[in-house]
Amino acid sequence: MSNTRHLPFPYFRVNRFLEILEISDCTRDIFTTTPNFLNLVDRESKKKAQEKLFSNDRVETELVMKTHRSPFALFKVAIKWVDNEGYITCIEQDEHIKLLTEQVQQHRKRLAETDLELFLKKEEVENSLKKIVQLSGPLINLSKEVALIPLFGTLNEELISYNRSRLVNSLYNSSIEKIIIDFQAIGKVEAEGISHLSRLIGDFKLMGTDCYLTGVNPVHAVALHKYNAGIEIPADYISNLKEAIEKFFPVC
Repeated sequence: MSNTRHLPFPYFRVNRFLEILEISDCTRDIFTTTPNFLNLVDRESKKKAQEKLFSNDRVETELVMKTHRSPFALFKVAIKWVDNEGYITCIEQDEHIKLLTEQVQQHRKRLAETDLELFLKKEEVENSLKKIVQLSGPLINLSKEVALIPLFGTLNEELISYNRSRLVNSLYNSSIEKIIIDFQAIGKVEAEGISHLSRLIGDFKLMGTDCYLTGVNPVHAVALHKYNAGIEIPADYISNLKEAIEKFFPVC
């Protein structure tokens, strides 16, 4: 007994007249029983079938065929001739398209999941960066009346805005009279950073606290002068943190 009957797709063994000699079990499930292969081909596709299938070469073509489910089902039909016998396989294109569609949907789903993972990772990184910025402007009490705010990194809008509420609230609940804002660890200075720093110092002044800028180097000074047009920073300047501490904590 031939093993071809167990093939998982429609299979036909035919003679030179396309009379059917053998079929697979799957063929019975899809097509009606008929003595000739052309009887399964739609009338509009029969001429094409005759032109292609009687060729001596191995041929692949698409034919509209009649099945149990539909009188107009599209199949990719391949035939290979060995001597006077032809071996035909039929693959339904509707199923093929369905499979491709499912693969595309799965691919889209994977992309969506990947995008979500990247978004969550990006959000996690942004939160970590925000925490780093929030730690870049701590309020350190040097005494009951004097506090130090050492700034780190780039003086920009984020550095001030992320720390503003915390610093103002800390000052509100204290008896601080003087704040030293140290620039020693500041690298780049941006215009928006100067603007927000000026407003923050203004808040401190409204609360009765005097502010002093220390550690301003020549690069900072150039940037402050460049961006200072129309922006007044209500603070005094002291050369460095050491001098400020000596000024506010004189050794007798």
